[in-house]
Amino acid sequence: MKRGFLTALSFLLLALFFTACRKSDDASSGRNSNLLQPGDTAVRTVLAYVVAENDLYAYATYDLREMHSAARDIPDNCYMLAFVDAVKKPFICRFYCNGRGEAVCDTVRRFDEDFISTDTVNFKAVLDWVQTEYPSQELGLVMWSHGSGWTPRLGTRSFGADNGVNTPYDRNYQTMEIEQMVPVLKGLSVPLRYILFDACFMQCVETAYALRGCAEWLVGSPAEIPANGAPYDAIMADLMAAPFDAKALIEKYKSHYPQYNGVLLSAVDCSQMDGLAQATAAVVPSFFSADSLVNDSLVFKYLPDALFTSSYSYPDYCDMNGEMMLRLPNEAYLQWKEALDKAVPYRVASLAWVSAAKYDFLDVDFSQYSGLSMYVPRGDERYSSFNASFKDTEWYKATGWGTTGW
Repeated sequence: MKRGFLTALSFLLLALFFTACRKSDDASSGRNSNLLQPGDTAVRTVLAYVVAENDLYAYATYDLREMHSAARDIPDNCYMLAFVDAVKKPFICRFYCNGRGEAVCDTVRRFDEDFISTDTVNFKAVLDWVQTEYPSQELGLVMWSHGSGWTPRLGTRSFGADNGVNTPYDRNYQTMEIEQMVPVLKGLSVPLRYILFDACFMQCVETAYALRGCAEWLVGSPAEIPANGAPYDAIMADLMAAPFDAKALIEKYKSHYPQYNGVLLSAVDCSQMDGLAQATAAVVPSFFSADSLVNDSLVFKYLPDALFTSSYSYPDYCDMNGEMMLRLPNEAYLQWKEALDKAVPYRVASLAWVSAAKYDFLDVDFSQYSGLSMYVPRGDERYSSFNASFKDTEWYKATGWGTTGW
């Protein structure tokens, strides 16, 4: 989820933004002769994939306006595009500066019919169109919507929430599971430098391991993020920078929010995820058995005591480093942590963040905080569906959980 609320001006703001996005001909008098034209090959294309046919639609408008205002930070040899599926038919827009230095938002494609943007067939079709019409040497991808990390088919979501009815109030959402996303991303024609998940709970080890062969970097939060999400006017230059600087991006993102109503962010180096899996496989069988007696109340969690309701459920999202600190003897822990620090070289956190799920401020335990969550099975009956789904993850199979009795 993203936390937040709707305003009475939401539909008006949305309509005003759509009106502001115009066709290129409208800005032709200020033509930028250095600007790439559709079909030219860019150094990088960045696509924001905005799944907002849900209760976040108004916040999509705010973020698109931020992208628009940051057009000055988009190099002429790069493309910045946004696919938007909100409460009208989907469209794709391009942001850039014209010859007079004015920020421009062009609508470069309007779709004739609405469709489910969390369906991977449609996700792939959008990516294929972007690669054909706006080719580049590499891609950057922003995945914008609700999120819940690795957890599938449990009344929550992995990524995205699209109700398919062009209204924010129908909660019969369709979602995209991580395992469905992987083959689409692996099929891209050029390297994917990074995925920025502007969605809650996506920075979990189960998701990072599944996506390790899809991108070089994964940037996101192991916790809930504000509905406003990333400050695109502050981080646009970092989305475009070559080489990509994940550390600079998360530091600017964090600095946008106050310390006591802030964000938790990290960057995962996907090339180090196999090493983290190997290090974890060396300790899971011995220290995470089903009959081990451990007081998990001491572990720093991103959703303390989980959340179970009649309509959806979320696990605890335990901090990975916190779990290992609690369970492993010191020598084994320090050896394992070397692998963690290589896989998650950059992490930042405000002092506290607001949980919409818990209706409370939650404090960060910096002695444990790693910026990456992990699932640990529980004997509580409420966790039975999570335990069963956990067995389907690549992470479960790669790290020896099958030997633990779970």
